[in-house]
Amino acid sequence: MKAGGRNLLIDAGISLKEMIKRSEFAGIDLSQVSDCLITHEHVDHIKGVKGLAKHSSCEVWATEETLISLDEVERKQTLIPNEPITLGEAVVTPIRISHDAKSPVGYLIEDEKSRALVLTDTGKRPVNLDQYINNLDLVVLEANHNVRMLQTGPYPWSLKKRIMSVYGHLSNQDSGKILSDIVRQAPKTPYCFLAHLSEENNKPQIAVLDVATTLKEEGIIPGKDVSLQVANQYTPSKVICF
Repeated sequence: MKAGGRNLLIDAGISLKEMIKRSEFAGIDLSQVSDCLITHEHVDHIKGVKGLAKHSSCEVWATEETLISLDEVERKQTLIPNEPITLGEAVVTPIRISHDAKSPVGYLIEDEKSRALVLTDTGKRPVNLDQYINNLDLVVLEANHNVRMLQTGPYPWSLKKRIMSVYGHLSNQDSGKILSDIVRQAPKTPYCFLAHLSEENNKPQIAVLDVATTLKEEGIIPGKDVSLQVANQYTPSKVICF
């Protein structure tokens, strides 16, 4: 993501080799990443951080508790939840979220032209989210599971409870409710990428259908009031410029 003259990356949960492959496919020079913002310490979010730090001159940003898991990374900077920082001409605000991690955050990233929100890996709507969702141009929003698929699926009950808890993940319906509030406060049609879909308890077409159904119940028309897409975990999404 380019913002305020900086090249920002949110998390690095895949190997450096795969990051290079995907960035080249998207026409992005990974070595030019200036800042890597980490949401939390789970391996699917930090797997490639060490390699990225060696491949580029980027600074790695995370909360103090999260940085403990990144002891081999040299260029580290500490974030405090809900306290904004300035990177070039961009303002980045780490937003405290609810997940079974040490100190997880989402991110609001804004400059004089645009505003983007990244909100994944949270079991509930952040308590202070309303103050960050005005005038968004882009949102990357978790739509982890279809509730029925999770409830009737093969996971042990203990894992199902963890996923459905306030420290787990947003369901498709939860995502739709948050997105409806975002769209109402957007002066123009925002882009939304549904992200962090479960392979066992969701499917892209089901996630879109569930979210779209919730949006329509709120009087919002997908495709007209919001551009709704799914972020594939194996291939790059199209490049969005705004």
